[in-house]
Amino acid sequence: KGYFLKMSAVTGAGTDSLLLYGTPVNANLTPLSLTAGWNLIPYLDSTATNIGTALSSISPQLQVVKNSAGQVYWPSQSINTIGTMQPLNSYLVSMSDAGTLTYPALSSSKVEAGPDYKFKAPEHYVVAVNSDNSSVVAISEVAIAKVATAGDEIGVFGNNGTLVGSATYMGGNTAVTIWGRSSDENDTRGLTEGEAFTFRLWDKESGKEIFLQSPILRTGNTTFEKDGVTLVQGFSKIEGSVPSEFALEQNYPNPFNPSTIIKFALPSDSKVSLRVYNVLGEVVSELLNDKLAAGYHEVKFDATGFSSGIYFYRIEAGNFVEVRKMNLMK
Repeated sequence: KGYFLKMSAVTGAGTDSLLLYGTPVNANLTPLSLTAGWNLIPYLDSTATNIGTALSSISPQLQVVKNSAGQVYWPSQSINTIGTMQPLNSYLVSMSDAGTLTYPALSSSKVEAGPDYKFKAPEHYVVAVNSDNSSVVAISEVAIAKVATAGDEIGVFGNNGTLVGSATYMGGNTAVTIWGRSSDENDTRGLTEGEAFTFRLWDKESGKEIFLQSPILRTGNTTFEKDGVTLVQGFSKIEGSVPSEFALEQNYPNPFNPSTIIKFALPSDSKVSLRVYNVLGEVVSELLNDKLAAGYHEVKFDATGFSSGIYFYRIEAGNFVEVRKMNLMK
């Protein structure tokens, strides 16, 4: 089995090192039974191994692999930021169906990462959170190729402007691991379940930030879900700077059933209140009541359990107040 350990500091030589006792197993004689969905597995070999070679016995069922640092192996998207599986490391493996993983017999040809390996640690968008709770997003090359060059960085942000995921664009498709709240209740970093996230691009040459708006999704969504998988195939709106003024957009879709997206723009960090009202003027849902960073934001309104009819949503941000109408049709 694989295990997550939460450490207060990096271990090193000396009394704070993790010492393991026992007899090493023969990796290729120790099959691991995996279920459909996510599995936490150990890498049993004593030598670093090309990840494609190491996992070749489950290649038909293999979907996505994540390591504890947030690096990703995603064969169907031609993404490999892991390169080699490392001794004494565990990996989260997503399977389309159940299967049996058998590591291959030791061979010196396994060690190299392979030509598909592309990884460079971000230097501008440096994430301060790491946990046992994450999701992964693949952004297709065509989604950002017109505005990104190799070495630019992609950042994922929560509604309050906190950086919760990042990756360096190396050409081709790019995977970003998004970190959620740890199972340790005392650690409040990371996204909560259902919290929305947004994308930005750091242009290393100009030193400017580009806001990647209105992602076009093939699968998944832009709200956090533990072990979620999202594929972004495009962005319908790309903004090159912080908004120049406050704005509240018309929800989309409208009419809707049962959910819709509400987008708004903040030219500066602001305390934001976003509420939904019925035709009687009664508050039926408080979508936001928090301080948010300057930028473009979106919130999902789920009207499951609400009756069909006209509703109003009202934003207050500093001195900016605006109301728009939306139509729930069931």
